Amino acid sequence: MRRVQGHRRRFQPHLDEFNREVKEGKPVMRRWMNGSADGDMIRGEYWIVDTDVWYADGTYGDTDHRTHALQYIRYVILMELGWNGESDSLCDGSVFREELIKTIGCYSMPDVLERLQADCAHPEQSIRLLSAAFEYSEPREAVMRELGWKWVKNGWVGTQYLTEDDFSKIAKGIDRILDEEDNEEMLKEEVEIRIASTGRSQYINIDDLLSHRFPAGNTTTTALYAPEPGYGVAQAMDRSQLHLCYAGLGD
Repeated sequence: MRRVQGHRRRFQPHLDEFNREVKEGKPVMRRWMNGSADGDMIRGEYWIVDTDVWYADGTYGDTDHRTHALQYIRYVILMELGWNGESDSLCDGSVFREELIKTIGCYSMPDVLERLQADCAHPEQSIRLLSAAFEYSEPREAVMRELGWKWVKNGWVGTQYLTEDDFSKIAKGIDRILDEEDNEEMLKEEVEIRIASTGRSQYINIDDLLSHRFPAGNTTTTALYAPEPGYGVAQAMDRSQLHLCYAGLGD
């Protein structure tokens, strides 16, 4: 499947502006989860997607974590249905509906589910993403859970699981972020890896992370995810719609 293109090119000017303000000593909004502005933390906000890094700071760029997630989920579903277009406007629900109508002639979630089941050879992932595409569930949680994306915000990284493969992706992503931010001081710091599936956190020195030394210590109870306004707020899904969505996956 074709990857959404152009993220680094589109957001690099915003990252350059951010770094320039930091170097010039201008007041820069610091939004640490623990309320502290001390330390040489990662300055921006990102998604780690496989081995790529997408800038996702809505304060300095045009696209935040939620917009990235929602656009990509809708892109995945439309592509599964045979669509071939651009993803940049798919966060707009009316655009998503219009593209569904152009592609399959309908736009309601039950109808889309029926077409995925009838017309697609391997619709399982799209079906699992369907409720998030219609904003009945949280898109950011969905891309972490179903697509393995890693949520980077200042001094922490969110991941659904922490297998050796997840750890390797996080290490490669953080390495690229520090290189883009020209932030060598962060090598002296710790990063918190928040594991959504367990509600626990693993703290690891950045140098150990970049050396791919998998953490062996005990995890601690994680802070609640509340990194952006509106996180966790979704429309109330009708029980029949929810049942229909998951019934499509079978046992």
